Amino acid sequence: MNITVIGTSNFVIARDGFISSLERHGCSVNNLSLGRVSVLYHIKTIINNIKEIEDSDLLIVDHLLNPDFMAIDNYLDYVADLYEILSSVNTNIVVVNFPSYFPRHKAWKQYTEYTKQLSEEKNISFIDFNDIDFAFNFYRDFAHINLISSYMLSDVILNLSLPDKPIGGVIMSNYNILNFEGECFKNSIVDIQYQQVELNNKITVKTSAGKIVAVEYFVYNSTAFIIDGNAFHANDKGIFHEALYGSINVSNSISISSFTDKVNSYAPLMPARKKVVDKEYEPLKLVSLLIRTNDSPECTPSIVREKINFDLSYLTMCFKKFSKDINPLTLNDTTIEYIRDLAIANESINLELAFDLMRVARYYRPDGPKINHKISEYKQAIKSQG
Repeated sequence: MNITVIGTSNFVIARDGFISSLERHGCSVNNLSLGRVSVLYHIKTIINNIKEIEDSDLLIVDHLLNPDFMAIDNYLDYVADLYEILSSVNTNIVVVNFPSYFPRHKAWKQYTEYTKQLSEEKNISFIDFNDIDFAFNFYRDFAHINLISSYMLSDVILNLSLPDKPIGGVIMSNYNILNFEGECFKNSIVDIQYQQVELNNKITVKTSAGKIVAVEYFVYNSTAFIIDGNAFHANDKGIFHEALYGSINVSNSISISSFTDKVNSYAPLMPARKKVVDKEYEPLKLVSLLIRTNDSPECTPSIVREKINFDLSYLTMCFKKFSKDINPLTLNDTTIEYIRDLAIANESINLELAFDLMRVARYYRPDGPKINHKISEYKQAIKSQG
């Protein structure tokens, strides 16, 4: 089976888990995943790689893990664009929702339900691994599963019975991708071209009218740049495809400059990214810009798209069995009490967060009277909120 994967960090980590298992069982896997990306990365990647994707027997899509993107203007419109485009891709598709021990707030849950609704409308198969009861010891951290879990989850894909591929779909995207070239960076995860904009220099790029909604760049340390008067900085290491919290209107051309001034008012591309503190900026290494040219894509959906049947019962049984054989992360009493007290400190601010933190504390101290009292209290309060 030839498989293309477009996912986020769980599929980057899964090179030695999920992906490795598929390859050991004879699958050819083209993993186009990148950590901490929005659905705009998925749109860009599908458009750039449509031939290879449609030559595959199966496309696996993972985009639900990152909650920060919910704050982006018009983000649900971008999600709808993705599913309109997916409906026109002429191959079998499975959207997967990885489990997470990270507290899932109400908006995140609504986003998941909205995604399931879109999948149902477009007849795209949706596998929600949250339907499996994952013990805490199957997580690498609060947001990612560990390699054992990742390896085991591949069993679902290996046992899929794929129908004939759909036909007749045509993607007429409402996105324009500006790819930049000149220099190359390659490692075990990516192989990219980029253009370096030297410090205090400016380039002008012709483009179609629309809104810049995402920028992709490569950085070793920290960089700062201006796109048509909008200043940003980034302080991290790696390759990032960042959705802009506020889009930038463009007409026929844009100017991009790389600069060295340290001004605190320059915003990070993502609020969760680190602030630049007393570091020298490096030249901007620009990979791509994504421009949304109008409100919706005009795609011709594929015909004869069949839902793919799957069964999680065997996998659920396996996780229950193996959960008894794997030692959980060891936390000392001080750490458990810190988590408990952190939950109590948040109960008047974010009840769902408090509930999830207290559940973590109960995992390590199941007989704690204060913990169990608070769990019951939070359950009743959440129920009364409807």
